[in-house]
Amino acid sequence: MQLREIYPKILELGADAVAIGPKPAVMAQNQLDQGFPFALLMDPDHTVRKSLEIDQLSPVQLLKPQGLKNYAKSRGSWRSFGIEIDQATNRPGAFILDADQKVAWSHVGDTLGDYPDTGEVIAQLTKLTEQ
Repeated sequence: MQLREIYPKILELGADAVAIGPKPAVMAQNQLDQGFPFALLMDPDHTVRKSLEIDQLSPVQLLKPQGLKNYAKSRGSWRSFGIEIDQATNRPGAFILDADQKVAWSHVGDTLGDYPDTGEVIAQLTKLTEQ
């Protein structure tokens, strides 16, 4: 999923986006320097991940072909940012919060890089704004 691509539509729907990662701050700064359009927050203690009850990918999930492909593609960038393997194997997730900051919709991936389709995110946001 590329939030950057649908960010204008997210704003048009009266919402906003925030990316949350485990570490390091240099990774967030790198993204901001490249023109990342929305906030990037660091959560090194996994407070957000724990509160949303998102666990690590299991060995079986890590060995799925798509997960292995995504791992191979991203491994070099993880090393360059000093990310440890246990942080790189967190289950990916996307969440939409309602006006009361409660989870209105979520997607938790089953492999590395398993994010929802951008069209699904827009559809869920549209549904929420129409309520």
